[in-house]
Amino acid sequence: MNVVIPPQESVPFNPEIIVQDNFMPDEFCDNLAYILANPDSTFPWFFGEANYPDSTQTEELTDALTNWQFSHVFYSHPSHNYDTFHLVKPVIDKINPDALFRVKANINPNTLHQIVHGYHVDETNTGTTSILYLNDNNGMTIFKPDYYQVESKKGRLVTFDNRILHSGTTTTDTRFRLVLNINYYKHSLL
Repeated sequence: MNVVIPPQESVPFNPEIIVQDNFMPDEFCDNLAYILANPDSTFPWFFGEANYPDSTQTEELTDALTNWQFSHVFYSHPSHNYDTFHLVKPVIDKINPDALFRVKANINPNTLHQIVHGYHVDETNTGTTSILYLNDNNGMTIFKPDYYQVESKKGRLVTFDNRILHSGTTTTDTRFRLVLNINYYKHSLL
């Protein structure tokens, strides 16, 4: 099915941030977290910047010493499923997007003081961003302009217009903060 995605400028901006607790069951989140982050895992993580500086999409807050995380891409547009995509397919099936742009996991190790990585948008395509929290911790997602905060709670899904500036933080109360970041287009959400 070919989906026609309207140009970003023709779609009204939606400032609503939707928080859904228990979007995915604890068992799913626990199993995925175990596969991704157990001490004996050989799951492939890639070191990179937590926030990619780009003057049109980002307001930097962090410096080079703290602007890092590990990521794993499960899917990237156009139509590139990686061999780990089956692990996140139940989440994608439940969201049921018309077009999928990217699915990736981010893991941020514990820090002594909470670090706000920097406000950014994930995608320039018209669409939506959803973040699924895979473990409970005191890390959060913060949204501009009003600094609304969504705490990391296992199974919680937060969904918003991909033009909303947001930032993840590190955690200080667990070993890591683990999230699944999904960028997509779904006509019924706009």
